[in-house]
Amino acid sequence: MIEQLKEAARSGDPMDQFRLGQAFFLGQETEKDDGQAVVWWRRAADQGLPEAQYNLGQAFLEGSGVAQDLKEAFGWFSRAAEAGLALAQFTVGGAYYSGETFVERDSAKAAEWWAKAADQGLTAALFYLGLLLFSGDGLPADQPRAIAYWRRASEQGFGLAQTNLGSALYTGVGVKQDLAEGLGWWRKAADQGLAMAQHNLGNAYNTGLGLPADQAMAVHYWRLAAEQDVAEAQFNLGVAYIEGKGVERDAAQAIGWWRKAADLGFPQAMENIRLLEGEQKH
Repeated sequence: MIEQLKEAARSGDPMDQFRLGQAFFLGQETEKDDGQAVVWWRRAADQGLPEAQYNLGQAFLEGSGVAQDLKEAFGWFSRAAEAGLALAQFTVGGAYYSGETFVERDSAKAAEWWAKAADQGLTAALFYLGLLLFSGDGLPADQPRAIAYWRRASEQGFGLAQTNLGSALYTGVGVKQDLAEGLGWWRKAADQGLAMAQHNLGNAYNTGLGLPADQAMAVHYWRLAAEQDVAEAQFNLGVAYIEGKGVERDAAQAIGWWRKAADLGFPQAMENIRLLEGEQKH
């Protein structure tokens, strides 16, 4: 099979050249050889195959099979993006957003390239374009449009987008408030292990806003988020332990979680430890 692919690649077909490069890169039916992968990707890239142009950009970015060259990487990513490859469009947008790859930071250009990728349904582009538009980082904020992008990414199952969409709906920022729908999106994200969605659900159960208050459920979700180092969830879990709400009172557990929150820079946590330890000494 690999010999047939080599013969086809030598005949000049760019897709076969790309596939041969993949075979060398992955070590499929041949010894892994990043240098040979670059050779064949370049041949396909020179013929205008965007997938090969993108992979060649990755090789230059990582210094895989070729000397690292960020400017060269960006050039190949740009060619693939111009050819319409969504992943390359997302990458070029990211370069403009960060301003770290031989281009000056330009939020408008980042949004332009991310929009091209988003129009093709690329989930990450939908999410990050939503972030950029929601915050108005370097360009006018457009929260309704941001939420529309997050909704599309959420419907594709992207947990970060589900978390943000849930927050927008729950608070009514940029969209008509809908507590039930907001909670629904948080649950979907929480079920995927998204820490902030778990933390937000814990808060909702604690306050009873949009659902019946349930301290035990609040503790459950705070614990899930706290175990993923969400400092506020760790702090809240400590409060639950010291107050005995939703869990049996346990000062040692409270101090333990507050210490974790303090280590992550949550100032009130250390103050609570000082107050509690001061009370225990008297």
